Amino acid sequence: MKNVVLTVIWAVFAILPSYADLNEAVEVGGLYYCLDGDCAYYSGRVNDYGPSVLTLSPQISYNGKAYTVVGFKELSYDAAGESYDPLGYTGKIFLSETIANNAENVSFLRKYGRYLQQIDVAGESRQFSSTDGVLYDGGGETMLMIPPKRKAALTTFPDNLKTLADECGYKCSLEAITLPEGVTAIGDYALYMTHVSELTVPNSVTSIGANAFNNNQNLKILAFGLGMNELKDLRLDQCQSLEKVSISSGTTYINVSIFEPCKQMREMTVASDNPAYLSYEGILYDKDAKNLLYAPYRVSSFAAPPGFEAVPPHAFENRKAMNEAYLTNVRSVGEYAFSGTSLQNLDLSGYPKQIGEGAFSDIYCGDLFERLNSLYITLSPSMSEIPSAFQGCKIGSIYNCESINSVAESAFAGAVFLDDSVLGIIMRSSEIGAGAFYNAKFDFANTNIELSDKIEVIGERTFGGSSDSYYMNINWLKIGPNVKRIGVAAFDFDNIWSGIYCEPDEPPVCDGDPFNSSLYQSATLYVQTPEKYAETAPWNKFNNIVYHEYSGVEEVADGGEEVSVSCVGGEMRVECADGTAVTVWSADGREAYSGTGSCTIALPRGIYIVRAGSATRKVIL
Repeated sequence: MKNVVLTVIWAVFAILPSYADLNEAVEVGGLYYCLDGDCAYYSGRVNDYGPSVLTLSPQISYNGKAYTVVGFKELSYDAAGESYDPLGYTGKIFLSETIANNAENVSFLRKYGRYLQQIDVAGESRQFSSTDGVLYDGGGETMLMIPPKRKAALTTFPDNLKTLADECGYKCSLEAITLPEGVTAIGDYALYMTHVSELTVPNSVTSIGANAFNNNQNLKILAFGLGMNELKDLRLDQCQSLEKVSISSGTTYINVSIFEPCKQMREMTVASDNPAYLSYEGILYDKDAKNLLYAPYRVSSFAAPPGFEAVPPHAFENRKAMNEAYLTNVRSVGEYAFSGTSLQNLDLSGYPKQIGEGAFSDIYCGDLFERLNSLYITLSPSMSEIPSAFQGCKIGSIYNCESINSVAESAFAGAVFLDDSVLGIIMRSSEIGAGAFYNAKFDFANTNIELSDKIEVIGERTFGGSSDSYYMNINWLKIGPNVKRIGVAAFDFDNIWSGIYCEPDEPPVCDGDPFNSSLYQSATLYVQTPEKYAETAPWNKFNNIVYHEYSGVEEVADGGEEVSVSCVGGEMRVECADGTAVTVWSADGREAYSGTGSCTIALPRGIYIVRAGSATRKVIL
């Protein structure tokens, strides 16, 4: 047993010098090699960075013995006090025909050849080959390494190139490459983090590694050839400049999440003969245009293709370049479909539409109160309700709103209104949901809020609530005659300068305090039954409750004709002889009606002057 142990020990000691020699570089002709048997391996030396041009000869001679140079060997070193970078200064390298094509040699070149600009290979080599300074296998079928510091366009390749190996162009400085037909595979990380700005995948390519093109921050245009039947696992996470992607007729499956990180994408195009997909104005649809699949982040406008009817939820969410949406032919818009965009022109005319929660929410263009860049909405004449969809928008104006008679809960919560078109919506709406205008700001003069005569219940936090008191100062508030219940904080305004006009004879029931506490001291409450309001909480908190007549006729001038003017059901009735000229002016002098003979006139509430012949009446509606 003792003899066996000694034999093993001696065998170990016999091997140790060989390993020691392998980490011991010898100098031959100014270069450093490790020697092993009859083979030599270029290694450089510790604390040295190699020559600017490295030419490896087929053989070297050391101490009278010839060695064949077959590759590279990495030295061990003390990382705490030493450095090892054997190709740190090397820009060009020449490989002799004796250098073996194996994983160790290719790995050494990739690891330490960070500053290489050109790789040349002896013509006699069967292991490697070189075309235009790029390293290939001996047969020219596989690209092994693009020198990392090469910038010049790569347009010349071996005639029988088939494969770009994994990592062959990893982090290289290449600015352009024109891949030839005949290439069938592009390996993982093959063109990772290059400086290429345009890339066309040849029709012959049938497989691409997941990270083949990832982190190409200069890549703007990417086109896929006929051979790529699926775009499934490709990653473009750091392709922050990618603007356009072209899909050939050969691609029949696309995982659209591939493109989600590409925030500069403006356009996706699809070949017209693709059997599975369609592109319309840069947006990806299925072939029949029934389903919208992907909208690039920098797409600036949307118009539905023929046959398209439903915008899916979140389709354009946070597309900051989106400034126009024409939805005339669309029948439904999913929740948050255009949320966070920069829409300035929204056309909802045409078909009646189902509109999801927050579909057009948080749309701001430029400065919060800048009028030039704001949302202008055109409604459909068939639209009767404002949906809960415009929260947090900056709204320049709303057109075609005459048919609106209700406003959904939270519809305009947090919105900013830059003109008074919204006041007409409020005045015509018989139903206004809770929170419909909560935290909304009215940035225009003479903000007079007049509620419809038909409204009966005002929900909680319907108006007011903004922390910016400047935009919460209302001129006057008019509560219609049929209001029976008011929710808590329904009118949470800081000030109402000209007073609150509350028409019901019976004080509406209130769920808590409907008004901001400051209003009880600062605002005047105008009612027809002051004594009832003074006895009813919380109305009795107002310091100043004043009698006000809400409809009536006052004679201004009697011309002697038989003229009768009355107010019935919110309408004005004028009775006079046939042919008598009748003219009605509003309090600001605008003509509100002109005709002859007896008539019934539906007008907004307010003060009017009526002239029938030579008789004049003042009418309060």
